[in-house]
Amino acid sequence: MPSRIALALIATIALVSCAAPAGSPSTPTATATSATTSTSIATALPAGARRFAIVPERSLATIRVREQVAAIPAPGDAMLTTRAFTGAVVLLPDGGFATGSSFAADLDTLKSDEPLRDEWIKFNTLNTRVYPRAEFTLARVSGMPMPIAAQGEWAATLDGASAGNAVGE
Repeated sequence: MPSRIALALIATIALVSCAAPAGSPSTPTATATSATTSTSIATALPAGARRFAIVPERSLATIRVREQVAAIPAPGDAMLTTRAFTGAVVLLPDGGFATGSSFAADLDTLKSDEPLRDEWIKFNTLNTRVYPRAEFTLARVSGMPMPIAAQGEWAATLDGASAGNAVGE
């Protein structure tokens, strides 16, 4: 019986401000414990820009897999998650992002409640031997007041491009 697997990647990324806007007092709102910064965004900030780092312990990527097991009459959903994130971004005052602003999830660390399923999905569906990371490069943000305030919470939309696995039927 052929099986059909549908994948959806839902990522919740926690960003922590690591630098005050250029030209303002240097009082960061928080500090990051670990972050990978690409050399293209590690330079001095443009006026009004803010540097952010990924907070892995507050970030979560979830992959939902619809699976059909031959012995079970109805399909079910399996959830695989990871907190293995890296990245850093620089938000510009116009709502765009500096070149190199991106984050990535380590797909080889995905786990669910069933280790055999995890290995099957990682090696046969996601092909993590070839595509070990899912990457997202940021282009623009919408739904936030600009320039961004030093504190607050906003429901925002991040626009950009993803790189990683191409899963077909």
